[in-house]
Parts: sequence; C-alpha cells; structure tokens
Amino acid sequence: MEGCTGMLAALPAHSLTHLDLDLSGMYRLGDGSAVPAALARLTNLQRLRITFRAVPLHRRGSPTYSCLAGVAQLTRLTWLEVGNNWYGSEQLQQLLVQPLPLRLQRLKFAADVDEPGQLLLRLAQLPALQHLSLVFARWRRAAAAAAAWPQLPQLCELAVSTSGEAAGRQEWEAVLNGAAACSRLTKLSLGPALFGYEARQARIAPCAKLAGLTHLKDLAFQFCCWRPVPGDTLALTALTGLTRLVLCNAGAGWLRHLHLTGSSLFGMACLANVSRLTQLTQLSLCVNKGLTLQGLMLLTGLKRLQCLDVNIDAEVTKEMVKSFWAAQQQQQQL
Repeated sequence: MEGCTGMLAALPAHSLTHLDLDLSGMYRLGDGSAVPAALARLTNLQRLRITFRAVPLHRRGSPTYSCLAGVAQLTRLTWLEVGNNWYGSEQLQQLLVQPLPLRLQRLKFAADVDEPGQLLLRLAQLPALQHLSLVFARWRRAAAAAAAWPQLPQLCELAVSTSGEAAGRQEWEAVLNGAAACSRLTKLSLGPALFGYEARQARIAPCAKLAGLTHLKDLAFQFCCWRPVPGDTLALTALTGLTRLVLCNAGAGWLRHLHLTGSSLFGMACLANVSRLTQLTQLSLCVNKGLTLQGLMLLTGLKRLQCLDVNIDAEVTKEMVKSFWAAQQQQQQL
C-alpha cells in the first residue's frame, strides 16, 4: 500500500498478519512520524515488508525512517524485510540499536553503512533468527562489513551489486574472502567490480574460492575487468546443489563441462544460449522433456563437443542423435 497513515490506522489490528508497506512518498508528505504508532497497534503482525525510495540528500533528516521505531513493538513478528532502495548508516543504526522482536526468524535489509561490523554482529544475538539476507550497493561498504559475515551463522543470502563505483583489488578480495567463509550461504549474487589498470592485469580465481560453499542453490556472478585464471569456472562443478547459476561476462570459453540434467529448461531460447558456449566438450541434457531435433540442431555449432548425454525415448530417438552428430561433423569441416 502507498504510504497513507490514515489507511494504515484503519487496518484490522487484531487479525492482520502480513503487511507490505510502501513508504516511498513519505518524505514528500511529511507524515512519517505517525507511522510508528500505527504499526505498533498491529499486534498480531507476523510478516512485514517496508519499502523506501532513495531519499534526496536534503531530505535525509526527514521523519520517514522513524517508522522503524515501531518495529520493536511487534512482538509476534517473525519475518521482516526492509527495502533496499535506501542509503546511509542512520537507517541501519536506527533499526539495530533498538531491540528487535525476539521471535524474528527471517530478516532482510540493505546494509550499506560506513562502519557496519558491530551493528551486524548484534544480529547474531537474536535467539530465533534463522535466515538473514544482506544487500549491499557499494563495494567499499561491503568490504568493510565482510569480516563480520562469517560471524553471522544465520547469514543465508548475500548480494553485492554496484552503482558504477570502482572497486579496488583489496576491496574485491575482502568481499570474496568474506563470502567464501560463510558456509551456510544458499544464495550469493556478486555484481561486476571495476579495477584500475594494474589490478586488471592480475590473475584471480574467484570460482575456486567459492567452491566450498556446498549449500549454495543460487549463484549469480558478473565478471568484469580482470584476467581470470583459465578453467576457474570448472571449480563450480563442486556445487552440486545449485538450482540456478548465472555467469555474466565469464568468458564462455572457460566452460568445458555443462550438466543441465533435470533442469526443465528446454525451450529454444535456452538451447540457443547453450549454443554460444563454444568451448564445451561435454553436455548433459538428460531428464528434460520437450527436447526436439530442431533444438538439438541449434547445438551443432559446438564443434568441440565430444560427449552429449540425452535420454533415448519417444521424444529423442537414436536417429535424432545420429542426425545431430552428422550435422556437427559437417560444421567442423566448414
């Protein structure tokens, strides 16, 4: 709901359990100070998401963020998300200096602050917290917080994006090392980092560092402006629990073995994307319905492919596979 404190006050206090609160316009309306009291009366609220819009610099002192004071009084709250379109340490400090609801099990918020370490470590003291999700939009601030991440056993999701801010080699390595030490991570998203000329000449192997995160199910990695160690991407094959993998600008030529078994991905668009991985030597497409001869033919440009695993059944016949290999050999002769 758009930020209207009158409407918020009219909500059923004793029956409402879930609330998605959009306060994007509060800094214009100047009525943010009324929100804490309106929130506090929602005594049965269990799940709350608050969204802020990026606040202009001259408005940073507005009462909008005072609404966070009402969160501490929601004693039944188990799930809290604070939108990541906000900036500045005062917001995070305001959220963490107050006692958070002891029943809180899931917490997600933007953590872009100048000195986040001690603030974040307070989260480890929440007795019921099981799932913590942190979002950073600045490499510098993420690097400053990275040493605290491994001390947060509840940290399950971590995202570091970028707003065009250049990251030095040390900042990048601090973020990478911090993430690699968070053994319970199930979701990790790292945006591109921009280095200076000297840093771009150095060889680094980020995938090898992340190969120990065996609980990862979702990994998104945007490579930018460095010289990768050849074959580094292969280290990700150790992450056998992955259900989603996004590698942007990874240099498709690194990838040699790709297993998409049971991934339910096979539209033509997916196979067209696979066809761009020209260095593939092994490809598994087993346990995927809808695979057609036309789709297989999109892959005949994979001239280095030596092994293709598919299920021979009513959809994919031996004749189709023979036709594929014949067409691929013709491509090799071109």
